[in-house]
Amino acid sequence: MLSCFFLCGVSLADAADLTRAGGNWDEESSFEWVPAKLASFLPSMETESPSLIEQAGAVEDTSTETSFVNHQHGCVTGVPCDWLTPCGGWNFEAQSLWLRAQESEGRIVGAGYDNGTRFTFGHTDSSGRSWRARYFNYFADGIFRAQSPLTQKYNLEYFDFEHARRFSWSGGLYGELSAGLRWAQFVNSQESSSTGVMQKNQFYSDTIGPVVGGELRGLSVDGWDAYALGRYSVQFGKIIEESEFGTFSVTEVQLGLVRNVNLLGHATFVKGFFEAQKWASADTDSEDLGLVGLGFALGMTF
Repeated sequence: MLSCFFLCGVSLADAADLTRAGGNWDEESSFEWVPAKLASFLPSMETESPSLIEQAGAVEDTSTETSFVNHQHGCVTGVPCDWLTPCGGWNFEAQSLWLRAQESEGRIVGAGYDNGTRFTFGHTDSSGRSWRARYFNYFADGIFRAQSPLTQKYNLEYFDFEHARRFSWSGGLYGELSAGLRWAQFVNSQESSSTGVMQKNQFYSDTIGPVVGGELRGLSVDGWDAYALGRYSVQFGKIIEESEFGTFSVTEVQLGLVRNVNLLGHATFVKGFFEAQKWASADTDSEDLGLVGLGFALGMTF
């Protein structure tokens, strides 16, 4: 019995190394029997066993379960770091968007692309659980209404605080679900195109409501990961000009590509994406306002 332990067993020291290797380990891979070093009193039969860190590298090289999800960089050497086991830490992301405003009744003419920004800051642990805050603003000036002497001005803002968790799905899909609260403000100012005098200023101020979101990933091409993201909120507040309570909803859809890189030793990513938004029943006379355009983002974990 003792000789079998020396010939085919795993030493306690090697088993302890497993916890330091990191990554996604299951019971079958953790306690598989491997050749161990023979007793020192048999030098002619002594053999070297591969370290568990080397075995972890071999498992990572041969595994295809998450190969389509581009691995983040900047984690501890020897520890797998991907969508389900991310590099934990504080996260910051800055987005710059070029969006064009469009009304549901098609009365906007000659509208161009105005710049908007979105900033996200939060914390993610090594299991993919996140707490984060998000701020978005968009200002559009000098938008003309068809067959009207009025010029439109829009000011859209929101601030989110939410919790998110990541998951894996059958068929090779990975994703994230989030939920939280949103503060939002919608301002629609109308001025006379000839005199510049304010004709109407209708807006929702300090609205509050729930926001839910989701993201899916599942395809990687030459190091770029494709993703689809959506968020939806229902806002409740008061229409200031009419002193009445009202409600509107905000829908956001984003389709894009993201690439993970190492920048100054930190896990960093860049994004390029198409975005569309719909602020339903928020505009004058319960019209819908849509925003459509392109965006670019840069983010880092530190």
